[in-house]
Amino acid sequence: MPQIKKVIFVIDSLIGGGAEKVMTVLANRFADTGIEVVIGLINSKGITPVYSVATNIKIVDFSENKVSGKFGLLKSIIELRRYVKNNDFNVIISFMMHVSLLVLLSCGNLKTPIVIRTANDPERELFSPFHKRMTRYLLPNAKGAVFQNQHQADYYDRYLRGNKYAIIMNPINSNPLWAIEKDYSTKTIIAVGRLVEAKNYPLLIHAFANIYKHHSQWKLHIFGDGNKKEELTEIITALDLNDSIILTGFTKEIDKELHNASIYVMSSLYEGMPNALTEAMCMGCACITTDFSGGASEILIENNVTGIIVENNNEEALSSAMSLVMNDVSLRTELGHNATQLRKQVDSKTIANLWLEYLGDL
Repeated sequence: MPQIKKVIFVIDSLIGGGAEKVMTVLANRFADTGIEVVIGLINSKGITPVYSVATNIKIVDFSENKVSGKFGLLKSIIELRRYVKNNDFNVIISFMMHVSLLVLLSCGNLKTPIVIRTANDPERELFSPFHKRMTRYLLPNAKGAVFQNQHQADYYDRYLRGNKYAIIMNPINSNPLWAIEKDYSTKTIIAVGRLVEAKNYPLLIHAFANIYKHHSQWKLHIFGDGNKKEELTEIITALDLNDSIILTGFTKEIDKELHNASIYVMSSLYEGMPNALTEAMCMGCACITTDFSGGASEILIENNVTGIIVENNNEEALSSAMSLVMNDVSLRTELGHNATQLRKQVDSKTIANLWLEYLGDL
């Protein structure tokens, strides 16, 4: 297997989000093995990254001090192309499909192979006819692809023209908090993710409101920022639950929040392979999730064993599952302990090795 010596990861930014966190973990693991790693940012607008990278990783912000909007992106990918041409990379790894299309557009005819890595349900990720046309035109120029699940692979395989792909789960770093006994009597529910339509937080808020009078000691903390914050605040206020449902914003210490919560709930309409749910399971939370489109809920969770899966966008079903787990500390404990079985599958060193094997085989 040829040795991978120099890699550039390309993504919008490092200002928060599951794909950004996964890429950071993977880049750090690559750097640990002695690989020269560069992270290229094409749409960060100069905002300081929130995720920490190893000191021997170089971050190149192609968007810094550039014009915003479409012209800014055009300048970014022109500079990315120039940078790749002047450096001897073994591979370009692009995260998220919209970024991958831009990378393929700018670097697809260079000698450096491009491997794409998707991060969502493909039916939702390609959100316009233009993106779908560009996918059909550009994706065959990718040398390979890494998918989070078979659903993604089945969708995109038609465009890869036989190029080899791999299915690799998200990497999770082991955490010292895993060794500390978790208190399942804590009456705290946590949800993590951007405040956007895909996360379907109105469903979670209303589901909690439906059962609140029987569980008035419980608190729901929603971590994340996004364009739906004002709308969600209005819903919470209208339900008179400002003291019980808290929009806490983004935090760099989500691991501590997960450790202090006994229940994790995901209300998403669609996902790829949700990093937040994976981290919650590894932390031993009793997890409840919708059967979001994208195919990953049943990959992560064995229903009623390592967590609970309810019908997508079903408020009554979500309320019932939440009430069931809130009522029973022994059930919370059992689900949480069983969920930690996932740790071995998503260990970051193991996942990084799978990536390196795949890249070497290409």
